Amino acid sequence: MNHVLSEVADRVPISVFNEIRNRLARAEEKYKFSLFGGSPGRLGEYLDSEDFDNLIVYARSTGAEWIIARILEELAKAYKNSCPFIAERALEALSKLKSEESSEKARISSEVLARALKLRGYKTSINEEGAVVVNGPNFTLEAEVVDGVIRYKICKEGKLNNINKLFIKIEKIREI
Repeated sequence: MNHVLSEVADRVPISVFNEIRNRLARAEEKYKFSLFGGSPGRLGEYLDSEDFDNLIVYARSTGAEWIIARILEELAKAYKNSCPFIAERALEALSKLKSEESSEKARISSEVLARALKLRGYKTSINEEGAVVVNGPNFTLEAEVVDGVIRYKICKEGKLNNINKLFIKIEKIREI
């Protein structure tokens, strides 16, 4: 698990990385499945636990479920010969993760979007129409979820003293 985490560390926000790493460390301690001094066979117990389910929920809410998928793939490879039961259990968990991932995309809601934005550090609210609103220091985001699709409007505020600089800003926004 640690080598997968070290490979992905620079591709996710540090807070998300630390939370996933900490949850896995707590699970390793609680279920005693460490490769060094523990029983790798207890890993199956963890994969069936509410703790693992909570890790998946957290990873999904931050867009980091792909990290858990990578860890499960690596576990399956690592235990293929030495502990086939664990390899099989890791593949089952991976299959479940991927099937829930596709159905989860269809179940996105304003609440899920607001929670994900909050986990990334944004202050969010949901207005009377059900749209998610984020008011940043120099921008405003309003997003609504319709049939599993996020429609958004981002407004950026600023000051310029030159018309050409305004044209440059407009072109940057058009590129987005």
